[in-house]
Amino acid sequence: MNLSEENILANTLNLLYPPIILGTPFINAIYPFTNINAKGFSATYKNQDISYTFITEPISRDINALIEMKQKHVDYLQLEIFSMNIFDTLKSAKIQEKIKLISEKMAIDICADHPSAFWNRKKHIVTHPYDDLDELGDDLPLPRV
Repeated sequence: MNLSEENILANTLNLLYPPIILGTPFINAIYPFTNINAKGFSATYKNQDISYTFITEPISRDINALIEMKQKHVDYLQLEIFSMNIFDTLKSAKIQEKIKLISEKMAIDICADHPSAFWNRKKHIVTHPYDDLDELGDDLPLPRV
């Protein structure tokens, strides 16, 4: 495509006829925009500033939808960067050491008051019904095999 006003050549996959110059290939070729308003938009392409005026008035609903969509995208990217920063921070040796110390301190403090606080389940523990096996001696009933 060729913008004759500013002598800028932008290669696209398909040749575009000038009345439909705002098609997706053109928009993607000059993304990101530096400014967009009701009259037109401006961008930087190959280190040259270009501006293009709209042929017709844009529908404000479409512009608002585009702005909202881009804002959500920016918010998502900021959240992803924030999450990656937390993930990288948690991987550091200093933080891992602090987590380990806090974990050990909690285990010691809680187990001092409740020795079985960290047992997952006690289903595997079986107690013998007799308190003292020595007292029963030979009277202890044994299962038949």
